[in-house]
Amino acid sequence: MSAAPKSRLALYLALGYTLLILYASLSPFSGWRDPGQSALHFLTEPWPRYVAAFDIVINVLAYVPFAFLVTASLLPGRRALFAAIGGMVAGFALSFALECAQSYLPGRIANRLDLLANTVGAAAGALA
Repeated sequence: MSAAPKSRLALYLALGYTLLILYASLSPFSGWRDPGQSALHFLTEPWPRYVAAFDIVINVLAYVPFAFLVTASLLPGRRALFAAIGGMVAGFALSFALECAQSYLPGRIANRLDLLANTVGAAAGALA
């Protein structure tokens, strides 16, 4: 008897969800400009003065399914701990890249709080 083929559903769902995050994070896709400073400038800026709890919750919740799906796609053939670490790292990496990209879009604000909230969401999703 041969083993059942491994499903790629989690991988396809993770890729689809990645496209959804890309769309939400970089919309509108027009007006790209040189910010006149490093795309990493948000890492050294002060924390935002005004923080809306809604924004933090949305940022956390947005990355829970992403990391869950990435972790699920990594699980076949790997230990759960390594798959979870992969999901967390993927969530951090995606969030970091998108925060850097938002530096080039007017009307979008890159900040460390978003990166932190997204990473917390990725950790929760990977551990789920």
